Amino acid sequence: MYRVTVAVRVFRIHLKDTFDSEELLFKQMPGLKKLSDGTANLVIPDHRSDALFGESVAVRDLARDVSTVLDREVVSVAVSTAAWPIADSEHTRGQAELSIWQPYLSQLSYFAHAKFYFIDAAFNDGSRTSWMAEFGFRGFARTRSGVWQTVRAVVDTQWQRKDTDGSAYDGWKISEWHTRRFD
Repeated sequence: MYRVTVAVRVFRIHLKDTFDSEELLFKQMPGLKKLSDGTANLVIPDHRSDALFGESVAVRDLARDVSTVLDREVVSVAVSTAAWPIADSEHTRGQAELSIWQPYLSQLSYFAHAKFYFIDAAFNDGSRTSWMAEFGFRGFARTRSGVWQTVRAVVDTQWQRKDTDGSAYDGWKISEWHTRRFD
C-alpha cells in the first residue's frame, strides 16, 4: 500500500509540473510570435522581441567564419540551403549588445516567411525559477545575391523567472540561447 501511495504522489507531482510547464509555454507563445515577426528586420532580437531576453544572455551562436558554410543548391527550383557551423564556445552579452545569427542574417535581403515554434519545454528545478525551452525555426528568405534560401534551426534556451508580484507565469526572460543546428 505504501509503494502505491508514493507512486501516485510522484505521478501527481510530475503531472502538475507537466501541466504548469505547458501553461507557461502557452503564455510565452505571443512572445515567440514577436520573435518570428521581428526576424523580418533581419535582427534578433529586434525592438519587438527584446523584452523576451534578460539583462545578460549567454549565447552559443553561428560561427563567424563563413568560409566553412556548406551551400547546397537545389537547381531545379532555384532554392538553396546552407549548413552553418555553430561556434565552439558561448559568449555572454548584455541585452543592448545582443545580436544573434548575424553572419547569416547579414547576407539576406528579406524573409518571405519566418517562424519560431516550441518543440519541447520543462522546468529545470523544483522551485520553478528555471525553465528549459527548445525552439525550432523555419524560414524562407531571399539572399542579397537574389537566390531563395530555406533555413531550419534548433535552439535550446534557458529561461529565468524574476520575482514579480504577478502570476507564476510573469517575469520570465531568456538567459541562455544555444543554437544547436542551423541549416
